[in-house]
Amino acid sequence: MVYVLNSDGSPLMPCTEAKARHLIESGKAKVVRRTPFIIRLAFLGERLDICTLDRPRIHAGVHFRQLTLVERSNTNFMYKEVMEVPPSGRA
Repeated sequence: MVYVLNSDGSPLMPCTEAKARHLIESGKAKVVRRTPFIIRLAFLGERLDICTLDRPRIHAGVHFRQLTLVERSNTNFMYKEVMEVPPSGRA
């Protein structure tokens, strides 16, 4: 059993050794103590793609903390592009 801490230090449910090993190897957790073995989850944050209506993508993978508010919107306008999924080939 491996004890797990959230990114802010609050305790979470313990996990198995295999799950802890996977989290550490993928960079999603760091070892805090060896006895008892405790890991802390890393805050990964959300990455966004910056797009405009006439240009598909300006910048990919921007962290939300790198953005600056220029002006507040007074509408809830959203643009969503629907793409057709090709058939799977099954009859």
